[in-house]
Amino acid sequence: LETGPGPLPFAQQPGRIAQALANQAVRLSPEQAGDQLAAIANMLDRTINTVLAPGFSLGGLTPSARRPEFEFAFALDDARWGRLHALLAAHGYGDWWPAVDAGRQLRGLMKGYIDLVFAFDGRYHVLDYKTNFLGTRSADYRSEALDAAMREHHYGLQALIYSVAVHRYLGRRLDDYDAARHLGEAWYLFVRAIGLDGDAGLWRRRFPPALICAMDALFEGAQVDA
Repeated sequence: LETGPGPLPFAQQPGRIAQALANQAVRLSPEQAGDQLAAIANMLDRTINTVLAPGFSLGGLTPSARRPEFEFAFALDDARWGRLHALLAAHGYGDWWPAVDAGRQLRGLMKGYIDLVFAFDGRYHVLDYKTNFLGTRSADYRSEALDAAMREHHYGLQALIYSVAVHRYLGRRLDDYDAARHLGEAWYLFVRAIGLDGDAGLWRRRFPPALICAMDALFEGAQVDA
């Protein structure tokens, strides 16, 4: 279901949600389908309408300011994966990847889909939706709890890779591209909590341009010093 304003709230479009689920081979319980569709619609409407930053909500994005399901692919040219931990540690993210695989190099294709790339406040940002169940309290979806979930599932590293992908994309399309000016944040929305209690469920991080550029170089096989 594409992010953006529509003629009706999702609460009034259960058939559209049911079709989207069917397209993904998701089966609803015949006895509870009504309640399940209502819960999903409520979550979608909250996610789209919640103010995530002053003056900003996903529903307020114009079509020209958003690119859902942003596909990327780039070659790994003997990427020095064994240097990853040291590089992350030098920027305060040493707990995002263990100090293993010394000397290992990767060769192949890095390919993926970013849920949403969007323009806001003069920068280009990446966004990912997560449906993880982290607990029943709003505190389970705030600060330390979100940081722990990001570490446990390697979402932080995923966010960094997504940011590098957009960095590469922008560098090939903007004549005056500068990561410090144009590249924005990584936004992770844990949608079970979005819109229920302040900023619960929202994880945001703007990576240092030096880290983005070093990761980019690491993927190219360069000798990256931490």
